[in-house]
Amino acid sequence: MLISYWQQPNVFVVGDDDQSIYRFQGANVQNMLDFAKQYENDIKKIVLTNNYRSIQPILDVSKTLINRNEERLIKQIPGLSKELLAANTSINQLQHAPEIWEYNTMADEMAGIVFKIEALMGQGVQPGRIAIIYKENKYGEELSDYLRQKAIPFYSKRSTNLLQSPFIRKIITLLYYLEAEHDISFGGDELLFEILHFDFYKNPPLEIAKINVEVNQKRFKGESTSLRQLLSEKANAPAKDLFDEGLNASLKRSSMVIEQLIADVPNLTIQQLIDNIIRNGGVLTYVMNSPFKVELMQSLSAFYDFIKEEHRRKPAMNLASLVQLLQLMEHEKIPLPLVKTTGNDKGVNLLTSHGSKGLEFEYVFLAGANASFWEKKRKMNRGYKLPATIFSSQSGSSDEEELRRVFM
Repeated sequence: MLISYWQQPNVFVVGDDDQSIYRFQGANVQNMLDFAKQYENDIKKIVLTNNYRSIQPILDVSKTLINRNEERLIKQIPGLSKELLAANTSINQLQHAPEIWEYNTMADEMAGIVFKIEALMGQGVQPGRIAIIYKENKYGEELSDYLRQKAIPFYSKRSTNLLQSPFIRKIITLLYYLEAEHDISFGGDELLFEILHFDFYKNPPLEIAKINVEVNQKRFKGESTSLRQLLSEKANAPAKDLFDEGLNASLKRSSMVIEQLIADVPNLTIQQLIDNIIRNGGVLTYVMNSPFKVELMQSLSAFYDFIKEEHRRKPAMNLASLVQLLQLMEHEKIPLPLVKTTGNDKGVNLLTSHGSKGLEFEYVFLAGANASFWEKKRKMNRGYKLPATIFSSQSGSSDEEELRRVFM
């Protein structure tokens, strides 16, 4: 659309048909073919054949694989050739062919990779020069346990859904409870029972059970009460005598915190309410005392930033609208992404095939290279198809061809 004004536009475009791996976002080889056909009388085609990343044996093996794809420009545009040559003079004299190792099970493979890395490090190879590439993050999570057992440093970076984090789920549950109580008094007893067990408050489970039993007994007798109501009554009741210890001290503190947060709902902005939950609700203290405080603080900061951004976009946002938004995201399976990093960048690099694109390492292990991890993975059924008109062109590429490009 930008260049349609000119018959012979002065435009430079670049692409690699063998690394077109984002078809789900509309990037497909057909776009390149359409462009070439539209300007076929004027276009100047330049094929880059010098490769500075790999040695010739790797390029030759890769060629045997990608040549199986039919959706390649060299097979559809006459006169193109893509014979790649190793042009990095510092390494192109090396003739190390890729090696294939077979294992009986995934566990055997992981152990075998770790032992080989251990041997490389014993030869003086720095772990940062080593990479392990796999199809999905799940493989890397399991592999990292093997590396820990051998005290091998590693580095991984992966995207997670913050809304599925157990730590953030607790904060969301607390928000749901406050909204339920603000909507209908004593309307969130089931959530409160769960909240009292959160490790933010350090309430003895037995004490929670005792007060819950007492609530049920009163209800059985026909008395109108709730867990929140009985908890508040006991927290504020004077001692009956010198020997009356009253409500458990931590439960008393929890009751006071929760009552204050409920009172804050109509009086504070959503951002101020979240501040109070974090600072006064025991969340920050819990994080700072946790052995995983770096990871928890990263999650907490990302969630807080999300709420700040939503509040900036909608200054009138209140607790009810925030809860509605979170429930909608959960129902529609819309993730709140967070990129998590583990270890340091001097360790062995754990990468997915998509995440490895554009990077280079001296020693590379392609793990899980079998049908169960690649060809036969079940597709997610999202319940809909993209309409045929969403992109100007539709790729006829098969899933096998797409997988080959990813594997490359």
